[in-house]
Amino acid sequence: MNKKEKNALISFLSIYIISSTIFMAIIAVMYFEREKSMLEAHCSMRTSQAAWRVKSEILEMHMDKKPYVFKERKDDLHYAVLNKDGSIFFSTLLYPLDVDLRKQAHHQENRSLHVLKLADNTLPFGYIVIEDTSGVNDILHLKYFVLFLFVMGFVIMSVIGYILSRILLKPVKEKAEQLNRFVKDSSHELNTPITAMMMIIPRLKKLYFVDEKTINQLTASAKNVKHTYDKLLFNINSDVLKKYDEVFDLKLLIEENILFFDEIAKSKSITLHANLSSCEVFMDRQSANMIVNNLLSNAIKYTRKRKNIFIELQGCTLSVKDEGIGIEPSKKETIFKRYNRATNEEGGFGLGLDIVASVCREYGIKIDLETQLNQGSEFKLDFSEAKNVLYKQSEE
Repeated sequence: MNKKEKNALISFLSIYIISSTIFMAIIAVMYFEREKSMLEAHCSMRTSQAAWRVKSEILEMHMDKKPYVFKERKDDLHYAVLNKDGSIFFSTLLYPLDVDLRKQAHHQENRSLHVLKLADNTLPFGYIVIEDTSGVNDILHLKYFVLFLFVMGFVIMSVIGYILSRILLKPVKEKAEQLNRFVKDSSHELNTPITAMMMIIPRLKKLYFVDEKTINQLTASAKNVKHTYDKLLFNINSDVLKKYDEVFDLKLLIEENILFFDEIAKSKSITLHANLSSCEVFMDRQSANMIVNNLLSNAIKYTRKRKNIFIELQGCTLSVKDEGIGIEPSKKETIFKRYNRATNEEGGFGLGLDIVASVCREYGIKIDLETQLNQGSEFKLDFSEAKNVLYKQSEE
């Protein structure tokens, strides 16, 4: 699984798990509140019945004219008998009584209370309060049970989501692999005729009478095909391509690329201007070559005929400035993405600047773009701020 497939899998799983978690959390809260209400209702009924039993005992003692004697109850409930003014006459409550006696049911963190008001004026008492602490444990057990169900549901949904994502991505992955195999096979098939074409053109100059304009057009066309082939090959093999970092002079590599693109530029009557100073870098030569290669290719592609392109390397900052069509401000942020192009005016796959951006990210090379529509663009690459690129500017 390559990096993009992993990112797609992670994105799908994240959305699936987050949405599923929110949905399960809503259901869990609703279930907990419903069960909690049922437990509280059961507790209220239990304490209410106990309050009436205590009232019956008081009425019985009152009718028999016996002294009011209260004792501990055999059940797990605790109670208190209050005078009419709210003061305590008798109490077995575990916690201090601090409630509104006008309200019947009270559900607190550590207990539930039921207040029964005695309306009989012949009785010396005003209120009966029943305390139940067992419901707290029931609610606590309910919390743990709901939490356990939520965690189990989360694990199950995550496993299902992972399996579903692999199933959904499988045909896409197979199609991508099939396409990659096709492009790789095609690339290998193209390599031989492209190489032969590049070798035949110099021989045409020597052995046959062909006008210079035709030779230049053939050369430019062959180099364009070669450049496109190199881009495709680099893009396909970028995940498995072995990179060998080495020290080399960036100036010499740029000069080689200028020499390669000179005939392509001449076919459009474009003049290349170079102002280069030596700069030694430590990085993969092929990766550096792809940076320069694609910047020059794009500059030539989007520059009008009889215009200029300026290539500078000063202080280990590479600048490629053209007098081309420029880039719209709205598309400035997207041109470095794969298959995105700022304009459909020229052909291409939208791979060049994506390759430039990926290599620069890998080596920490800073990219800066200044552009103006119908005026041109300037790409600046600062190798001196790169974290992984050692450089040494030559003194001249």
